[in-house]
Amino acid sequence: MLLIRRLSLYVLLLFIPFVLKAQPESSGRQYEINTLIHDFGIVYDNQGKLSCSFEIKNTGTHPLFIIDIKKACGCMEVKFSNKEIRPGETGSIQVWYANNEGSHQFDKTLTVTFAAETKPLILHIKGNVVRGPINPTKDYVYKIGKSLLISEKEYSAGILHPFEQHGNMLWFYNSSRKSIEVTITSSNELIELQRTSFIIPGKTLDSLAFNLTANSSTYGKRLDTLFIYVKKPGRIKKYRNGLCTISHIVVPHPSKLNPGPKVVPSTNRISLGPIKRSLPIQKTFSITNKGVSPLNLFSITCSPSIDVSLNPTTLLPDETLELTATITFNQRHSQEKNVGLITIYSDSSPNPVETIYVTYQVKLTFKERLENLLRWFKRFK
Repeated sequence: MLLIRRLSLYVLLLFIPFVLKAQPESSGRQYEINTLIHDFGIVYDNQGKLSCSFEIKNTGTHPLFIIDIKKACGCMEVKFSNKEIRPGETGSIQVWYANNEGSHQFDKTLTVTFAAETKPLILHIKGNVVRGPINPTKDYVYKIGKSLLISEKEYSAGILHPFEQHGNMLWFYNSSRKSIEVTITSSNELIELQRTSFIIPGKTLDSLAFNLTANSSTYGKRLDTLFIYVKKPGRIKKYRNGLCTISHIVVPHPSKLNPGPKVVPSTNRISLGPIKRSLPIQKTFSITNKGVSPLNLFSITCSPSIDVSLNPTTLLPDETLELTATITFNQRHSQEKNVGLITIYSDSSPNPVETIYVTYQVKLTFKERLENLLRWFKRFK
């Protein structure tokens, strides 16, 4: 009898590990959350603070304690309803995003740490901030036909890397009392338009979202055009058209730049001193490749009063290129110090963009000094 009991106990001990292994494993997470990512979508830069909330439900049998929430940057404010969430109850994490950085795409993270959880919870807020509606009577200076006002005639998307995307918004205002139909086409297939045709009622503000993808095959400055056609609804003939240009500059991504080439201009500052307004001035400067591999110069952009001609070229190591800058002047240049920019775009490492500053002070002619003196005397009459 004793032998039978010992054998039964031995068999039971053999089966215990299999019984324990058959138990379902716990996921370890004792809560549920409504979403891990809150996407604001397209928002306006003048919209003010953005807010959202994340709802957390305690699905366990013990209280859930939030001990810390780390923000990715100071542009966010966070507040949670209660540090302790009891079983079956739901707590919320309120998030406010400052939205004060202008037009850009953002993706910010929050790291939530619980007392009884081994892994923190990562939350995201994201969106695309674009230019918001502005006062049509003051800021919409570009007009097509008799009634259509546009927020931008020349839009700059800045510097982009290959395949990088840039999105924003164009605003339209119909200043007449009658509806108009607007049709828009693009000269570049890499510009994606939200829509190509829409009707704007009288005295109404409307918008068009666009998304630009930087070209991957060529570097340098690129200028694309949106062709805008306006007509009255129901009519075939378009009675007026206009243009809106979108410019951007494509440079290689810093992580893919060849460490060999390096741009070294002969000077980073061209000082002209006092000059006469009527005479254009020419100044020469040079660009040298101080690296160990060929340097590709893509383009040069200048301030409106400065002109430098450059065709895309390649400089071998220690090779120098001489360039001439022509500075012209008009009535808008004042006596005060003026500053112009010459910007060089290349595949130089580590900085593909190099800037040369041109400073000068316009010298008044005798006639201009006399006119200023007469205006001064007239104030005392």
